[in-house]
Amino acid sequence: MNKITFLSGPEKTPLELKNTADPIRDTAVFFSMAVNAAQIIEPLIAVLSASNEHKGNKMDVNVVSSVVSALRELNDACAVEPLIAAIERRDEQTRAVIALSLGSFGDTRAVEPLLNLLHDGEPLIRRAAACALGDLGDRRAVLPLIALLTDPDFETRGSAIKALGLLGDRRAIEPLCSLLQQDQIPCRRIFIVESLDRLGATQAVDSLIALLQDPLEDDEVRALSIEALGHLGDKCAVPFLLAVITDSVADDANEMRWRAAVALGQLGDPRAIDTLSRYRTDPEPIMRMAVIAALRQLEIIKAVEAVAENL
Repeated sequence: MNKITFLSGPEKTPLELKNTADPIRDTAVFFSMAVNAAQIIEPLIAVLSASNEHKGNKMDVNVVSSVVSALRELNDACAVEPLIAAIERRDEQTRAVIALSLGSFGDTRAVEPLLNLLHDGEPLIRRAAACALGDLGDRRAVLPLIALLTDPDFETRGSAIKALGLLGDRRAIEPLCSLLQQDQIPCRRIFIVESLDRLGATQAVDSLIALLQDPLEDDEVRALSIEALGHLGDKCAVPFLLAVITDSVADDANEMRWRAAVALGQLGDPRAIDTLSRYRTDPEPIMRMAVIAALRQLEIIKAVEAVAENL
């Protein structure tokens, strides 16, 4: 078995790391990158397989994290099955680290085990599984993740929201739109808006406009709603975005104003040109830059439309 040599101290095999009290054990597996990958994968996997839990001890989560990180860097498919098997450990944190890592291998063998973990009794495990499923991108996870939107643990719901955005399946749009109406926690509303944006959810335009118009709404939620409206391409948002620019006077509204200018450029409606032109000399540099860039986009679109009308 290969030995891992430290900068100081004796050599240790990866199997010996789990019983090592020295703090350098956490970085030990990264020295494995200096040797042939095929030679080191087996002993790294052995660290996960040779549990000392039967002695009443939990494997140190830092050791597991380091081993998993090394396996992820090596990106060898033969690590996937042992990692799946290691999910059965009793230690909650260790299981969560392993579950989360399975998303980074891109191996669909992990999908079913991770789907099973969505029903685990520990919220930390459900959250890790949801994140990993989002990373894997397998659409078998869509309906189980939609079901997770009602999980009693609020952080698990947040993980499910983000994962659904990553999966890109439009079946998630309606449940996320409904959740946007119900969930009042700003951090989760941020996740919902981001996911709806990723999904190209034009059905959400009216709800996003409502968020934009609500002065009591969280600033980040409003800012991301502006960004999403620009991406979604529905020109019915134009007057509302113009109102953000013309009606906002408070110092803390500057971000909303330049974001609205960017979104107007993306929407490509020449009706915005006259209003935006008044802000070419805005005192805020970032606003001036956003306005000038948007006007360039809009003037090109206007010119193209004029040519098309004369054909």
